[in-house]
Amino acid sequence: MAIHIGTHRVGAVLSESPMPEAAARVTIGSAPWKEDVRRRLLGHRAFAALRCIGGGTPIEQWTALYKTAMALLDLDGLGLANEETWSSFPAEVADALRTPESWERFR
Repeated sequence: MAIHIGTHRVGAVLSESPMPEAAARVTIGSAPWKEDVRRRLLGHRAFAALRCIGGGTPIEQWTALYKTAMALLDLDGLGLANEETWSSFPAEVADALRTPESWERFR
């Protein structure tokens, strides 16, 4: 499936099963979250794999991916996982990054 965000296209593969065990191990299993949060994330029952398939600069591509991931999170998602960066974020953390003010802390 292709999702259009402005001039960008994000490819999405939706699965009604948990993400592959190896991906879950490096993204969720190694995350610095408390054990109960990690268990909640590992208990997911479906996932969406996203890839930018359109043009644009790297930051524009990342923004399109982020907007798509956040829209999916709004559909009762438990969190976000990025296999390439070996990271994961529970919904409440990802949600806190929605405002421009929250990004100022990273400058």
